[in-house]
Amino acid sequence: MNGNPIIKREIRRLRLRRLGRGAAWALILAGATLMLLCGYWFVSELTTFDDGGALSLWQTMMVIQLLLVIIVAPAIAAGAFSQEREQRTWEPLTSSTMTNFEIALGKLLGKLGLCSIVIVLAQPVCIPILFSLPHTDKTMVSLVMANCALLCIMLLFVVVSMFCSFVLHKTVHAIAASYTLLVCFVTIGTAVIGFAFAFTGSAPSYISGALTFLNPVSLLVVCTAPHHHHTYMEASLSIAAYTSISVILFAFITRNLRNTARTFPVR
Repeated sequence: MNGNPIIKREIRRLRLRRLGRGAAWALILAGATLMLLCGYWFVSELTTFDDGGALSLWQTMMVIQLLLVIIVAPAIAAGAFSQEREQRTWEPLTSSTMTNFEIALGKLLGKLGLCSIVIVLAQPVCIPILFSLPHTDKTMVSLVMANCALLCIMLLFVVVSMFCSFVLHKTVHAIAASYTLLVCFVTIGTAVIGFAFAFTGSAPSYISGALTFLNPVSLLVVCTAPHHHHTYMEASLSIAAYTSISVILFAFITRNLRNTARTFPVR
């Protein structure tokens, strides 16, 4: 996959073509300087934090990264296939010698690479915090679970947005559908419904608990807090559900990639 041209083309879209070379380098240096200063500030401030303060700060940074992923992922991935149709590059793409899997995987890895920038930019702040956390067994499990949850949530948001772009032929419609499904329903809807069930007591407790673990923000908050074994099992089931949905949708895209005109005739 190193020579996959789809991945290279997706990554090339990061280039700041509208800026001059000097302005682009100045922007990159300014961003790098800002990250270094933030990292230095956090390193100096963490010496005054206790273990609980460092853990709370790490939890806050993880939630901030998740919120950025929720906002950015649909905007980036919802044009994966619809832009190819709008730019009239769909026919050359599907008539190439690459297999459906290579095309879909190239799109997926390219979009994941773009979305992961928000996570990479936070690392100068997160890494010093990690060294200040109490390295107990529960904390280490929380570190692994939280990062796995964040990656699985990002994968789900990217794949669902790609699916909307695959089904809908206009980018603006795909973006609207992605935000409606992922933000309005999955993120906000599950929280509102779970709160309503818990407040009124009209549903069994396991339904409210399931909605809590299916909500991406609640799932990450639960994963970042050291808990008991049964809580990690429930979080693992939610992560497995997110991954399974992503795999099913990706398999659907791969199978029907060259049959779009026959499968979805409405344009």
